[in-house]
Amino acid sequence: MEDALRTKNKIVFIDGSLPPPDGNNPLHSTWVRVNGTILCGIRSSVSDDILPSLMKIKTTRKAWKYLKSKFGQGDFIRIADLQGRLATCNQGNQFGRQFYTDLKVLWDELDSYLPIPMCDCPSKTYETVCMYRENGRVIKFLQGLSPNYQMVKTQMLLVDPLPDLDSVYKSSFSWKDR
Repeated sequence: MEDALRTKNKIVFIDGSLPPPDGNNPLHSTWVRVNGTILCGIRSSVSDDILPSLMKIKTTRKAWKYLKSKFGQGDFIRIADLQGRLATCNQGNQFGRQFYTDLKVLWDELDSYLPIPMCDCPSKTYETVCMYRENGRVIKFLQGLSPNYQMVKTQMLLVDPLPDLDSVYKSSFSWKDR
């Protein structure tokens, strides 16, 4: 649901960053219409036994918070599972392409649970946090490569600043191994 709303630039309705405008604001009716459309989508996505508890909720933000509070408790269990799988993930006998894909799938799902929060800081805090996350992923990818890639690992880790993950992947494997 979040991905669908994000692609339509409607995530602001569930994350609270676009509160309803004042009733006198000309955009109020548009906000109410879009909120209602998203709310209908949320209601049509839940099972019949959950639906009655959403019927009196009037905003997508409140509906989303309600659903997260009731059904989001498993998030930390899933986060722990993903982090455990990442910790033990290595290339083994896989082709480089499969190892890279396995890591990307785990990281993408983990990002959905633990996104980097946006901030309006005057400093480069957000960019720095993103760079640290990317560097950690580059290091994990290189650490997980089979011993056959020791020279590649060493060469990549000597580069300052570290290249991004896609660049490391592309330069680590020949085209036939991807």
